[in-house]
Amino acid sequence: MAMKEYVKKIAIDLGSANLKIAGEVSGKMQFKKIKSKVSLDAIDDNYTVTLNNRTLYFGVGDSLVQQDKTNREYIEETILLAVHEIYGAQKEPVLIDLAIGLPLNLYKSENKKEYFDTKLHSMKANIIAGFVNGDEVFVKLNTIKVFAEGYSGFMALHEKMDTSAPFMIVDLGYRTTDVLSIDIDDEGEMVISGYKTFDTGMLEVFNDIQKAFLNDTGSNTPVSTIENCMVMGHKIKVDREKVDVHDWFSEGSRTIKTLFKDVELHFPDFKNRDIYLVGGGSYLVDEIIKFMIEKDGVGFDTQLVASQDELIYCNVMGYFIQL
Repeated sequence: MAMKEYVKKIAIDLGSANLKIAGEVSGKMQFKKIKSKVSLDAIDDNYTVTLNNRTLYFGVGDSLVQQDKTNREYIEETILLAVHEIYGAQKEPVLIDLAIGLPLNLYKSENKKEYFDTKLHSMKANIIAGFVNGDEVFVKLNTIKVFAEGYSGFMALHEKMDTSAPFMIVDLGYRTTDVLSIDIDDEGEMVISGYKTFDTGMLEVFNDIQKAFLNDTGSNTPVSTIENCMVMGHKIKVDREKVDVHDWFSEGSRTIKTLFKDVELHFPDFKNRDIYLVGGGSYLVDEIIKFMIEKDGVGFDTQLVASQDELIYCNVMGYFIQL
């Protein structure tokens, strides 16, 4: 098969809750979100990938969650799925520039990043050929670049932020939270003065809400359902009534208080900075913090600079624009 001469770009965010994909079609950005789950046997065939005689079903089954994303499984299948979701079936191999991300602690770990880079670049040796939802997809990786989560969200949204004085980026992930402090040097340029990945994320927030919801209603609703209802605005049926789980949002304040106490220990001046939230949990956490300000008078506030969708996709957008 002849190789197409032009190169397409794909960015993938290996989120612990969702895979996020970004690409460009006819000059317009395209985004896709798929649950970070996979099964070897499923009825749901919306995201079916066959490679080397093995078929995986994405978005259903067991979670792909791993604290260490450098060990994430099924990367080749994920690439095929991403290309198909943005560009559709491919009758011949297509060159792809791939961008992918790691949390700050892994990105700055020389051994971990080198291991991840080596694993990814080993995929350049051959064409990745498989089927997605029955369509043939052929991918040849042209370049592969790894970027930092949190920082990439900042890169996607910084034009909407006030960068004239020191500020902070808080990237709220499902399992972890990446924090960067950014200072302004004598020439007015932005300089990263500190960073850290905290092993607390939105999963703990949803766990707190789920426990309170169970205690108050007797409904043992799974955390994944709580999360979906909080994000989508759906209600949960309890006995004969439908209940809005969002009424329990303030129960997440326990985790948020703990998280920001840890942030203050590492960044003692964080209350003197503008704090910009990025990531899919931004709107909920901002609402929780506003509640904490009203109830407890906490000495800091947070800011949102984009829509919910922009915040969900900000990291993968940041990867894409850095390609």
